[in-house]
Amino acid sequence: MDDDGDALIRRTDLGNDGGLGDGIEPIDLKQVRITGWETPTPTTDPYTGHVATNADLLRLEIVFAGVVSPPGPLALGTAHQYDPFRFGPNPVYGFLDLDVDDQVNSGGELWPLALYRYLANVGRFGRTPAGAFAERVARSADDLVDDFDSDPQFERTGAEFAFTMCGCWDPQIVSETGDGDGVFEAGETWMVRGRFLERAQSFAPISGVFGGSSIGQYDPEVTVRWRHDTMQDATIIELIFPLTMEGAGLLSGQPPQAINLSVSDHVSIAEALDDLIYGAGMATGDLERLVRDWEGRDVDDYLEPTEWFCTALFGTTYLVPDPVALYVWTDTGFGEVLGDLDGDGVASSLDRDAVRAAIAAQDGGPNDADGVVDGAVTIPDFGSNFSIYDVDGDGIIGPCDVIGLGRGADVDGDGTLSFFDVSMFLALFASGDSSADLSGDGTLNFFDVSLYLSLFNAGCI
Repeated sequence: MDDDGDALIRRTDLGNDGGLGDGIEPIDLKQVRITGWETPTPTTDPYTGHVATNADLLRLEIVFAGVVSPPGPLALGTAHQYDPFRFGPNPVYGFLDLDVDDQVNSGGELWPLALYRYLANVGRFGRTPAGAFAERVARSADDLVDDFDSDPQFERTGAEFAFTMCGCWDPQIVSETGDGDGVFEAGETWMVRGRFLERAQSFAPISGVFGGSSIGQYDPEVTVRWRHDTMQDATIIELIFPLTMEGAGLLSGQPPQAINLSVSDHVSIAEALDDLIYGAGMATGDLERLVRDWEGRDVDDYLEPTEWFCTALFGTTYLVPDPVALYVWTDTGFGEVLGDLDGDGVASSLDRDAVRAAIAAQDGGPNDADGVVDGAVTIPDFGSNFSIYDVDGDGIIGPCDVIGLGRGADVDGDGTLSFFDVSMFLALFASGDSSADLSGDGTLNFFDVSLYLSLFNAGCI
């Protein structure tokens, strides 16, 4: 699960002013479900069935708030046209990384693909995942260097696979309900074909597979169901994919094929892992460090999807192509806490102290664009650059980041501060709503009210 309503616009273009399309809403991730799957109708309706263990099929479901359209091409790779809004005004882009062995050292992407993944961008949201990943989060663009040995090692996400919506291939609409105008709208269900599921591209040099987008790439064309549920006003993306070669046979209505090197016939997670295990012993350099733990493993140990670990980074893109930036990030997952900068799972006085320390160290120095000692740090080249200490994402590390750790006093969301905001906050506080816990200590008390009044008086929207 991901928190509802936590989506925020985080541009990546130099200047932080790239235009967005009409109707763009921040892409808000609600939920991801990954399970084994059994179906009585694998060839005709694989989406009807039930969750199962020791299954031959994988069911992956991603849920976004509102109407979210498939991603049009971004003139990358073999998609030679910039047409992001081809299927609707609110296209989604991004990556759901899948760590099938739940080991942070045995997967990931190398430069430059790693620049577009979770660990390189979650810091833009003033969040740090708790646990082993905390030390690998890029805290500013200065951390995003092409040196695998330098800290933080944001390349090492642990992911072996990803569900991708990158704009680097041209989606094909297989079928659509509704008015048939080619624009994804409320209540419609589409079947969309493309290279949505891929094994980490970094593995290509040690792979012998063919038939994908290029030699060594295990990224078969798959069909996903893309539907909008009007009752919950949510867009649900569903993929049924073979875990085993037996599952591939079920979906095709044919006898299962043996594992081979072709990505253009029967495919499965097992086949992709078998190739990875075989090739791991041939890896050298940085790639060897990403895959060496896979050498000698048994494929069958990694085919239970409920034991996988995943991270998410989603957003949208620009109205016109930017010379450098591709995506506008809006949401991440999972389990991060806004303002938790040290990865201990809570936003606390320790995180406020970290913001204060960042201001003290940088105020008026070379990393302060205004060059003035004024109690705040203006981030140079904001957009392409960022700082995890800029928790509210306004391009300035300042008092509002210290006081609110990303939370503002504009409770009614109208962009201004007034009596109505104070009244709404007090109503939330009185009702015991957790959103009024501004101190992050898990209880509602005087300190939360005091923090809110400090935010209000400081003009923190």
